[in-house]
Amino acid sequence: MYLFGTQLRRWAEDEIAKLKGRRRSLSLPGGQIGFRSVPARITFTDEATVMRWARQHCPTAIAVAERLRKTPIHQHIQDTGELPEGVTLVGQREDFFVR
Repeated sequence: MYLFGTQLRRWAEDEIAKLKGRRRSLSLPGGQIGFRSVPARITFTDEATVMRWARQHCPTAIAVAERLRKTPIHQHIQDTGELPEGVTLVGQREDFFVR
């Protein structure tokens, strides 16, 4: 795409125009090229500002997620020896892998 993207795009536009149909792609020996519609989307350039706005105007846009962090719990177990209810300690093991 870096070297020939612009030329390939122009060629594809011309070839698809010749078909005069609803096709938006072309099958080639090495794959397929074409065009697709990408829906509109939003990005946040200043998340804190949007968060303040959402609190007043659109509170359903704010999600509050509560989750457990394993590292502090593991550290607590190592420091105190206390194993909290609902926690299982799996012993160290050696796994075999191939990359």
